[in-house]
Amino acid sequence: MRGQTRHPIESQSPRAAPLRQGALQGAQSRRAFLQQVEAVSTGRDKIRQAHRQLPRLRSPRRYRHSAKVNRHYDLVFELLHYAPTLEWPKFLWAECAATDELRGLQKHLLAAFNQTDEKPFRPHVTLARIRKEGRMIAHEHPIDQRLAYTQQVQSIEFFRSPERDNGGYQVIASLPLSKVVGHC
Repeated sequence: MRGQTRHPIESQSPRAAPLRQGALQGAQSRRAFLQQVEAVSTGRDKIRQAHRQLPRLRSPRRYRHSAKVNRHYDLVFELLHYAPTLEWPKFLWAECAATDELRGLQKHLLAAFNQTDEKPFRPHVTLARIRKEGRMIAHEHPIDQRLAYTQQVQSIEFFRSPERDNGGYQVIASLPLSKVVGHC
């Protein structure tokens, strides 16, 4: 799947950029979700990016075991808000429930790199990055909206991040998740 873009923003940079892992599936369901979010955030910063925020990657091969032992799972979106806090808004997040499947996947992904994470586990999709000039708008128009949206994840997608202000994410690898119950 090298060279394909799964994000609506077209421009890509040939320069190597940090890798991110994402769980984007089904263009129609993604569009429906973004339309729901846009309806809530009308008049605010335009949604510029969508990616599932997980640890930075060095080698997708390290994740193959995690993909084999984890099954399809649902992302249950519960809350749309500014993050990390309204006082210091840097992102617009759609926060997901920290389900057992997500916790198991996180455990396997951290083990793949022999890492630990002391921060609270807050699975989310980053919908927009808020620049300095957008912070005043965020303060004037706070968003704290409950969501009721579920999306099934069937694979782990590895993305190359775009250069600053230069377009969408490039998929560099895709690992299908097991269809059977995993052993997390």
